[in-house]
Amino acid sequence: MPIQWSSSVKDAIEIPMENEEFPVEPPIVDFLYLNAESSSYVITFIPADRASRQEKEIVQIPENSVDGRRIQVRINEIEKALGGHINRLFHAGDGDFGFVFADGRQKQLSDVQSTAANSQYIYIQLQDLGMIAQIAFHENQLLKNQAG
Repeated sequence: MPIQWSSSVKDAIEIPMENEEFPVEPPIVDFLYLNAESSSYVITFIPADRASRQEKEIVQIPENSVDGRRIQVRINEIEKALGGHINRLFHAGDGDFGFVFADGRQKQLSDVQSTAANSQYIYIQLQDLGMIAQIAFHENQLLKNQAG
């Protein structure tokens, strides 16, 4: 069953799930987790064409940096919406995302029994996470170019 999202349930639209155009434009988080050893978020993402010609890019963002705190805010909002502490999140294909909780449970956004507004809110957080990752990647590239 496709995810429904909109500002109100009566205006809900279907999000394509198979062999259809992806409903969210890149950058899209592909995989995100907090690496405890380095105290940094590791994010693999699908960049916008203007940011990279690669299919996927990876960036590490220190947990205690400004961007790291922004990431934690977004994750906290998703956790509130889903009801649990998230250890990892990942792109599950097409318009779907998966979440692995600290207690070992897993949920996919397409399986979540919630309101359309709640699903839309989670998508907004995911889009923001993708943008944070892409901006950090771009800044790292600029710094490398200036240094080299």
